[in-house]
Amino acid sequence: MKPRFYIFLLSFFIVACHTHSGDKAQERNSKDTAKKNDTVKDEEKKLKNTMVIHSIHDTIAILTDFFSPQKIVDGIAYWDPPDSDNTDEQISSDGLCHSNIDEIFKIPGDKNDAHLVVFTSYEYDDKGKREDYHAAEATYDMALLSKDGDSYTIKNSARSFDMCGCWGNGGTVTLENFGKEYVLHISSGFTGQGYTQIFENYFNIHNGEIVFTFQSLDDNSGAYDSTDGSYSSTDENLKPVPDKTGDWDKLKLLGKKSHFDSISHKMIDSTYSLTYIMNTDSNYYTKTKR
Repeated sequence: MKPRFYIFLLSFFIVACHTHSGDKAQERNSKDTAKKNDTVKDEEKKLKNTMVIHSIHDTIAILTDFFSPQKIVDGIAYWDPPDSDNTDEQISSDGLCHSNIDEIFKIPGDKNDAHLVVFTSYEYDDKGKREDYHAAEATYDMALLSKDGDSYTIKNSARSFDMCGCWGNGGTVTLENFGKEYVLHISSGFTGQGYTQIFENYFNIHNGEIVFTFQSLDDNSGAYDSTDGSYSSTDENLKPVPDKTGDWDKLKLLGKKSHFDSISHKMIDSTYSLTYIMNTDSNYYTKTKR
């Protein structure tokens, strides 16, 4: 074989190798470019899902900053549920969580103009209607916002700290004073088959931990007549007991229990008092005596 032919084969091999290497390099460059583009898109998405909250009444900014939603329509944020299967968030038929601002409370006397924002999430069907079956309840989230310069920032928050309500409705939320501290009070209940029960839950506004709970009403008057021996009704009311500094170191539940006595054919009423004191180890009010 002539030397010129060897030179031709060698040249072809070198060109082929360079072409193959060039293809690989081009492939790597394409992947790197795509990766960079994805990173840019992720950063842009983060920027879009973060807004400066200039006003405590800026619903769009608050919902965006807290939930990073896909969209916000009529005050409802549509956002991706947590990755964990162990979540109490309400997931609708579209696979998203639908959340809105329930209430905004100004914390009295706070030097940083703190506000507590309470969110509720409900389950919606495939037609965009809120589910209203018996067990359809609300999930609660909260965020504590403080003024930082000319805008508000989220200082503390609690996700899925409570679930309550029925028939597609949640509870009633109020901000209440426990002496030197403020707590979030959620009152909720249900009526079914003639029985009515109402529950009162109190939560720490900084972390969503429950500090006290009791049942304010347990009544079966819808199932039994007041002259029936099975009739009973119990209601309780909370009464704070301040110490010398004005702090609420104790809570008292004043209760009344009623039932119809089938022997005497009379309504029997009895009253009682339960005392609870703050347990500093658990930050929860525990019963001391009857």
